Parts: sequence; C-alpha cells; structure tokens
Amino acid sequence: MKRLMSKIFIAIIGFLSFLGISLSFLYKMILAKIPKRGGYMMNTLVRLMLVCMLMLVCMLMLGAAPTYAAEAMQMWKCELEGDTTEEEVIAMGRDWVKAAKTMAGGKGLEANVYFPVAVNVTGEVDVLFVIHAPSFVEWGKFWDNYSGSPANAVEERNREKIVCPDSALWESVKIK
Repeated sequence: MKRLMSKIFIAIIGFLSFLGISLSFLYKMILAKIPKRGGYMMNTLVRLMLVCMLMLVCMLMLGAAPTYAAEAMQMWKCELEGDTTEEEVIAMGRDWVKAAKTMAGGKGLEANVYFPVAVNVTGEVDVLFVIHAPSFVEWGKFWDNYSGSPANAVEERNREKIVCPDSALWESVKIK
C-alpha cells in the first residue's frame, strides 16, 4: 500500500510539474500577443497560479515523506566478562528485548547479537549488540524513558557478565 501511495504521489508531482511548465510556456506565448497594458494582470494571475501549484507540490511531498522514513539502529560494542558463553549472551539479549518492548517506544524494537567469526582486529570488542527501531521518533520515546526502566534493570543485573561501554546511533535504510 505504501509503495502504491508513493507512486501516486510521484505521478501527481510529475503531472503538476508538467502543468507548471506548460502554463509557463503558454504564459509567454499569450503575453507576447497581448498589448502591454494588459500584461500586468496576466502576469499577476500566472504568478498566483504558480505559487499555488508550488504550495500543493510541497504539501504532497510532506505527505510522501514518511513512506521513505529510515530506521534507527543503535550498535553497542560489548566485552564479555569471565567465562560468559554465547548462550548466556543470547539469553541476556532476549531478556533485555522482552523488557524493552514493555516501554513507550519499545514495541517495535528488534535486536541482533553479532559474534565475530573471522575478524582481522576486534580490539576490546567481543560481541556487537544491535537494536533496530522502526523510526527515530520511536527510538527517542524509548531512550527518553530508559533510565530506571525495566530494560535498564536487566542491563544492570548482567553487568558482571557483559559490559557495553561504546555505542553509535545509525540511520538504517533497507535495500530492496
């Protein structure tokens, strides 16, 4: 449905652009044939029409913008403490996501854990914990309420097994 709506918006914008170019061309043709004393009124009318079309195109573009909205992706670089296993990391991640989904903005969160297989240099990074939010608005709602939240409690409970000191927020766009 979103793809259909975006195609309709693009078609409307294309049509309005064509209409604007056509009117501009007609304006020049008509203005050349009208005596100079009548040119002011025609000039004013055409300018008014072009401003109205431009406003309409801008409103349609604003309506189409959410169709192409990107996801927010937070990536944490984590270090494992002691003998923490991959199974424990996955279980801790599952608990964190379950708690996060109960919070405002957390309903659409998805998480992945990335374990290195063949890496040149990892530094102090043992795993990557990556969260995807459907939009930056949802991520903002979630992050604004994080301190003291159920997800924060899960994080604090697991600090002896995993620590994630570094993170980066990314814009994620799916390639289709």
